Amino acid sequence: MAAALTHNVLMFVIGTFNTLNLALPHAAFYDNAQPYGDDEYAKRRDWIGSQLDQLGAHVVALQEVFHLKALREAMAASRWMKDAQIIAPGIPEDHSGATSEAPLKPRLAMLSRLPVIEFTLHEQIAPEDRIAPPGLAAPERFSRPVLEALIGGPAGPIRVITVHLKSKRPALLDDERESDPAHHARGMARSLAIRASEALALRQIIVQRLWRTREPLVVLGDFNDLVTSPTTVLVAATRFMRGDESQRDCMLFDAFDLQKMRQLPFAGVQRRDTSFTHTHEQVPETIDHILVSEEFAPFSKNALGWVHRVDYFNDHLGLRRRGEREARIYSDHGQVVATLHFHGAAPATAMSLPATTAPNA
Repeated sequence: MAAALTHNVLMFVIGTFNTLNLALPHAAFYDNAQPYGDDEYAKRRDWIGSQLDQLGAHVVALQEVFHLKALREAMAASRWMKDAQIIAPGIPEDHSGATSEAPLKPRLAMLSRLPVIEFTLHEQIAPEDRIAPPGLAAPERFSRPVLEALIGGPAGPIRVITVHLKSKRPALLDDERESDPAHHARGMARSLAIRASEALALRQIIVQRLWRTREPLVVLGDFNDLVTSPTTVLVAATRFMRGDESQRDCMLFDAFDLQKMRQLPFAGVQRRDTSFTHTHEQVPETIDHILVSEEFAPFSKNALGWVHRVDYFNDHLGLRRRGEREARIYSDHGQVVATLHFHGAAPATAMSLPATTAPNA
């Protein structure tokens, strides 16, 4: 970001960062994954800290955090985020409480340089929103509980929800093999059903927050699917009676499509084929998204501001292909950052932005 962040600028910068197994050294986080050694851990800690500096965001939503101590040490490696408030409900300090019967699972967290008014964790999926996968009971809980926070923004409160929906990795039964194409197909269908159930439950939370309110909302994180996929469309509801302006009240819009930097005279500055966050079989795809409510849509009469720009930090994805060593240090996801601007002067009740200049300013 080229501009300094000052008290007079009505700007809010928010990003999403899948850290890829942020765990302490010598702690087993998955049965089939080798724990980090001291040198690996130090390199990962320092890289995550440097990425937080590059993002320069007021709020960062994090996925795949195993240990609170590892998160704190990564923050300490950052000049920009070292003093941020941590929102990390349910994340243990270290690995001491893990057992074979109750292994630790990756969780969601947020870091905020702005005041946190309140936060909550959504774990349960309502019975009416559960979708049964083939051969399994319908999921009763999110695979990674959804984290919601109300942040004191530059022009008033902003609600932020971060998610990490079920991956596309096939969910196999004990007697199934991934090498069997029939088993693989069923496993993929199960993962899709679980992700759809989570997307539906997330949609219900969004409707509760947006329907007939004027509170700006940002939903971001690892959706594990494209923005045009059925599960992401379900979350955003951008195809819900699109011709009726009143229905925009509970829609979400991809920040990438709204950003001012893509409009005239800046058209062509950013393209979908370079704005990716993940590679699978060497094919780039964008599965990490920042979705915003109509309060940031320029075509809405209820707009409070606009999306100035969206940045993708994905250079490290090429470094991961050099070998196993690099693949264990760098995340397998790129980071996404949206810069939101607000109309007019801040009201007297608005929260001020930190006067500190961003490290990459």
